[in-house]
Amino acid sequence: MSSSQDEVIAFLSCPGSYPGPEQPVTCIESHGSRVFLHADRAYKLKLAVAYAELNFLTLKRREHACRAELRLNSRTAPDLYLRLCPITRQADGRLAFDGDGHVMDWLVVMRRFPQKALFDRMAVEGRLSEPLIHELGAEIARFHASAEVRQQDPALRQLKADKARQLLRQAQGYLSHESPLLGVTTAC
Repeated sequence: MSSSQDEVIAFLSCPGSYPGPEQPVTCIESHGSRVFLHADRAYKLKLAVAYAELNFLTLKRREHACRAELRLNSRTAPDLYLRLCPITRQADGRLAFDGDGHVMDWLVVMRRFPQKALFDRMAVEGRLSEPLIHELGAEIARFHASAEVRQQDPALRQLKADKARQLLRQAQGYLSHESPLLGVTTAC
């Protein structure tokens, strides 16, 4: 991470930085981002890191990734994904949300939801029911069925189909092995 991003992280970690009454800030970290939870909002910052599958080293790349995340995820969760927000440096040197100064970094602003609603938490607590799993599967299938179909090179299409079959076999093997632990029978 860069020193300017360290400054943005410090700003986002401070409860007094946010609009409205001062409330605690909770930070959730992943390999490529930090999500700052404050009041009824979640502010996602792409970290200035690069891995094989992503490169957020420049401000332009982080802005592009934030815009893509907002555009893509708004399709399935329009009530959660609200907007993009720049963190700017004001004329007096302080950082601000949506200010007029130089853009220091970009955030995806989301509506906060209860962490107990995350599927991993529900699974650990035994609240991830079979009907809910089927409902999720149906929603994912509906989403993919309505996705834009794009033309591609036939050789690449065959390579992807072979890889998809390989991944499907791996997933079926995993589900067959793990399903007794979940108390679910599989049709695989």
